[in-house]
Amino acid sequence: MAKKKDSMLSFFQTSVVGSGPASGDISSYSRGRIVTGCPPVDLLIGGGLPAGRVCEIYGDPGHGKSTLADAAIIHALDSGATPYFILSEPNRSRQRLEGMGAVLDRILVSEPDTVEEAFSGILKFLNTKKEKDCGSPSIIVWDTIASCPTKAERDNVEDGKKIAMMERYKTLKVLFNTVVMPLAKTNVCLLVLNQSIANPLPYKRAESGGGNALKFQSRLRLHVKRKKAYQVEGEEDGILCSAKVVKSQTDGAIPETSVLFYIGYRRGIDNALSCFYNLVEAGIVDFHKNKYSFSPGGQEVQFGFDEVQQVMAEHSGYVAECLRGLLAKSSRSAQSGDDVVLDKDQVAQEVN
Repeated sequence: MAKKKDSMLSFFQTSVVGSGPASGDISSYSRGRIVTGCPPVDLLIGGGLPAGRVCEIYGDPGHGKSTLADAAIIHALDSGATPYFILSEPNRSRQRLEGMGAVLDRILVSEPDTVEEAFSGILKFLNTKKEKDCGSPSIIVWDTIASCPTKAERDNVEDGKKIAMMERYKTLKVLFNTVVMPLAKTNVCLLVLNQSIANPLPYKRAESGGGNALKFQSRLRLHVKRKKAYQVEGEEDGILCSAKVVKSQTDGAIPETSVLFYIGYRRGIDNALSCFYNLVEAGIVDFHKNKYSFSPGGQEVQFGFDEVQQVMAEHSGYVAECLRGLLAKSSRSAQSGDDVVLDKDQVAQEVN
């Protein structure tokens, strides 16, 4: 399994990004980006999360936000960076990162009680990085901002009171303004995970935990959504999720376009299945008489589901070109304002 996964990452770094070494030195390629290691997602967002910027991934609980962020942390570690992990989610486990291959001793972890403490920790991390090394990209992951109260919210809850959501947003606006420039100067991406939180005011809909301050400061916003759960041989195997760019103020990211990625239980993002389901969705991979098939180089290849990992690895170059063709068409459609409709004939033209 590990060998096939390395093959998928190798084709991404060389065939898809096209500017990076096959060795996997993530910090030295892709124009100062932190990759998630999931080829469809990284292609969608222009090669990875932009260093020096605020980015947001939002969605409902259990829809893949944390796993995608975990993957970014792991690949930052692979580049030699020291990620900073802000842990606000009550049920969040650091051990899941370890299960995905991360060395926990190399990750700085903070568990702040309030939003103010979280931002204070961010500034300390950035100041330390500025003194030691400003050049190489790194990442801060905050999971999740919606679970972290402001000092006023915490104190008022303890006093049995509620404060308006607007007060939280005012605090966030001030605090985000304090980190924008230090992030840019130290080449660090602040990846904030977010979800809706209940509004304490009567008759008000749920609000975003990060408010307009996070929406405004984010140069890239991704909406992730769980699509379907899958079983293999009667046992739960994982979930298929989508990632959609809802805001893009960074080079290469394709607005209003989504891709699929697959999360395997106990193993994290599965690159081969992520690529496979995107090709199935686009009609590049057909299913007939209990067999899947596609035609790399004009020659039909048939395979069963148990062979997906092997086939995606063996034909990784063709898979890379197909993904690039899909998103090239999506990019032109987004620029023209047309509806994005992907089909295999148009992708074949892109590949050729």
